[in-house]
Amino acid sequence: MKKLKAWMTEHKKFSVIALCLLLMFTCGSAMSAINVSHHRAETAKEQNAGNNTDTTTAAEKKTKEETGKVELTDAQKEIIKGYDTDAKELIDTLSSSVWSVSEGRYTLKFADDSYVETVNGTPTVHSYAISRVEKTSDGYGGSLYTIVFETDTGTHIVTYTDGSGAAVNSDSKTPGENTISTLTSSTMFAQKNTAYERAEAVTNITVKGMNSEVTKLFGGDEKTVTTALSKWCAVHYPSVTEATWQKVVNLDYENGVITTDFKLNDTNSVSVTCVYEQSTGEFSFEG
Repeated sequence: MKKLKAWMTEHKKFSVIALCLLLMFTCGSAMSAINVSHHRAETAKEQNAGNNTDTTTAAEKKTKEETGKVELTDAQKEIIKGYDTDAKELIDTLSSSVWSVSEGRYTLKFADDSYVETVNGTPTVHSYAISRVEKTSDGYGGSLYTIVFETDTGTHIVTYTDGSGAAVNSDSKTPGENTISTLTSSTMFAQKNTAYERAEAVTNITVKGMNSEVTKLFGGDEKTVTTALSKWCAVHYPSVTEATWQKVVNLDYENGVITTDFKLNDTNSVSVTCVYEQSTGEFSFEG
């Protein structure tokens, strides 16, 4: 230690310079570590914010699809406030059934201020308000309605025929010969200038091919999957009367999730994927 002090005294100038360099290096390292820490914290914060945003958006989208509700514009809200009895009765009529075309591959399901349009099993929710209705007689005891819809995709004109006369069949001049109610639009629906017919959905479809093993996986009651699939088909494929189990099951033991497929008896032989959560007893379908 004495030798070190003697050396530092003898080389005082050099010692001061070395000490300064050491302090500068130490401070620089500390600042660098602090900057890196701040940078990592900010990056993590941005990633978490991004993840939270994505999760919320997905959840909101799912909720809207399930409930059939979307946010209305101020203009739509004002229109709805001014509905008279005739407008409300018309909406009740539109909402009472599923409207379908092309063997149920294209459907419409109306609610008070929104409608779900399903194309090949994929639903999309739209908001709407009816700003104008003109009703005329078809001359055969039925009525024609020209309806102006204000939707989230713009303003559209829809023709509704109540089916009580012959107006829905241009080739028929016999009063009451055709009693099919229809909705037609050149812009509002996926099928342009095509008559969507009122489809009375099958209450309970027939499910074929299931055995005792898969029934046990579904909680031991075949009726549960039949009821769930019937409700789903009533909205997405209302004309379907039968579904056949495809005899292949994917079982996720860790999460208790069962995935299997059913083929519907429509003209396109649509395959529907069924997902069943054993812990909650809930079914979901896609197809």
